[in-house]
Amino acid sequence: MIRGVKVRLHGIDVPESTQQCLRTGKTYGCGREAASALADLVRNKTVTCIRKDTDRYGRLVGVCTVGGTEVNR
Repeated sequence: MIRGVKVRLHGIDVPESTQQCLRTGKTYGCGREAASALADLVRNKTVTCIRKDTDRYGRLVGVCTVGGTEVNR
């Protein structure tokens, strides 16, 4: 969420926040790990998103950048 607006990254299929995955035969919280990595990337930085669409839940679907780096990549 950016300034109260729910944002989904365009072209990215990420795990749900509660999703579990397997790594070397062991279950881990891949959803939490993905969310944490994104939070670390954008924390205390200016995030800019360009709207590409709106999804069926009303979220902005966009391409976002932080410090010149495209977050979607």
